[in-house]
Amino acid sequence: MSTDPRPDTGYVREMQIARGVGILLVTIGHSEPIAQAFPLLWEIIYSFHMPLFFFMSGFFSLRLVNSPWLREILPRTARLYLPYLTISLSYGLIKLFVPDLKRPIIPQELFGQILFYPFDNPALFLWFLYILLLMKLLSPLFRGRLPLLFLPIFMVTACWYGSVDFLGIWSLLKHLLYYNCGLLLAGYHSIFFKLLRNRSLRGIVIILFPLLFFLSAKSNNGPLPVLTALTGIWLVLSISFLRIPEKISGFLEYCGKLSLEIYLLQYYFIFPVLFAFTHIGIEPRLIVPCTFVAGFFGPILVSRLVLDKSALLALVFCGRAKRPV
Repeated sequence: MSTDPRPDTGYVREMQIARGVGILLVTIGHSEPIAQAFPLLWEIIYSFHMPLFFFMSGFFSLRLVNSPWLREILPRTARLYLPYLTISLSYGLIKLFVPDLKRPIIPQELFGQILFYPFDNPALFLWFLYILLLMKLLSPLFRGRLPLLFLPIFMVTACWYGSVDFLGIWSLLKHLLYYNCGLLLAGYHSIFFKLLRNRSLRGIVIILFPLLFFLSAKSNNGPLPVLTALTGIWLVLSISFLRIPEKISGFLEYCGKLSLEIYLLQYYFIFPVLFAFTHIGIEPRLIVPCTFVAGFFGPILVSRLVLDKSALLALVFCGRAKRPV
């Protein structure tokens, strides 16, 4: 692979559709109390949905990693720390006054948790953004031939990633493979897209994914969960390259464009619904679809009615410098 900047992938509608599918899966996975009410569905989603987003982030970062670090990478990354800090602190305040919520905070430890221990953050779901921003700050690792050279190392760390909580290092080691794969395949996107359209490969993955999922069910690390995640990623991407009816594909594409807003804002809507419905004794299986609807459509409405009209709020809560096209 040349050390010159690789060709940019540009806008790829099918990849935005895949991102839309991904954010649907994220929202389903966050719909409380899904792990209690639908444990098998929760386990299937969590076997690959976060690796999918690291892969997608790598795929769309092709141009960024070849940009000047001080002039472009650092400012764009720093901008996304605004919503990370804003949402983390707001959740800290909420949990300070509503102590019955999960993972109550210790006020004197709050800033240390937010800055250095993402898995102790009161807004736990922000661990993905924290790890992704670390990856972007490490962009020189992903230039030229380095992604190919580091691929076997990242394959090992994805299987055996240790337990270092500081800076979420264990999670960084676990997910570097998927971000790296996204970057590598973006450099060969024409060939990659042809393979995603291949019916035979799609059929193999449809059979392989459930097989690997059940084989890896009792494994927290090692090659089986990694292979399950990789086949799950391929399955979602290959489905996104099918001829999907326009209304469905258009909706998924729109969701893909708003995936960051949906991810960042959804728990502001999920928690109140969960709190209210739990206290009036509604069955968990009925609460899950209600929290899904709230967590999915609430952020979309806020984005359209509030963030699109306020550049300041869009920047502070979503790190958005301009309205999505």
